[in-house]
Amino acid sequence: MKQIELNNVSFSYGNGWVLENISFNVCKGDMAGILGPNGCGKTTLLRLIYKAIKPLEGNIRLFGKESIKRSEISKKIGVVPQRDISNIPFTVFEIVMMGRYPQTRGISFEKKEDVEIVNKIMVLLDISHFKEKYFNKLSGGERQRVLIARAIAQEPEILLLDEPTSHLDLKHQLECYRLLRKLNSERNLTVLIVSHDLNIASEYCNQLILFRNGAIHDKGTPDKVITNDNLKKVYEIDAFIDSNPFSSKPRITIIGNNKTLNKNT
Repeated sequence: MKQIELNNVSFSYGNGWVLENISFNVCKGDMAGILGPNGCGKTTLLRLIYKAIKPLEGNIRLFGKESIKRSEISKKIGVVPQRDISNIPFTVFEIVMMGRYPQTRGISFEKKEDVEIVNKIMVLLDISHFKEKYFNKLSGGERQRVLIARAIAQEPEILLLDEPTSHLDLKHQLECYRLLRKLNSERNLTVLIVSHDLNIASEYCNQLILFRNGAIHDKGTPDKVITNDNLKKVYEIDAFIDSNPFSSKPRITIIGNNKTLNKNT
């Protein structure tokens, strides 16, 4: 079942196309990665998908519907933004509990079940020991884990994440992606991740969508998308690509960029 469908979508902020003629599908249970260099429209793409902004051309269908209520989006789609500039003095527990609000059907207080769900997720993301701290007093990495916990607490059908591990140390990066894969596998959760880490995306995603200059350059399985030719054209780098000996997924070792390589030849 297609849960996300983009059909010839284009968008502009007023000075040229940010995204142009974008078409792809994400099916229920997919764990898909959005790749590409800075400024190629990845964050804008996520904002279009969860209806924060509207395409100028084309259409986007969620759960088979082009028209979908904001309340349904709030219940079914969890979002982890790239940055959260909130300085409102809520505690970590209160922030994560906000993920439960779309499921409470207007009830102004949390139930025992909500508290249990939130506490369990905080343990999984290693944030329970500072649940009484204020969000605006946390480090960047701690904030990021709290935002991931909030989105997972929502128990959505689709989870959209914009560079979710950019502020995390290696331990918490690994724990985060393992948790996402576990939820993807056990709950059939559809996950769409914007990432700059090609190796992580190759390892954990079953499909990749590679962007260049606001358009799709290639899409498909990691084996199809992670090629030296694609990396040269999109990232202007040369790389050695082999298979991860533990998972057999493509593994990238960067050798140099096009300028340094041309200089040495």
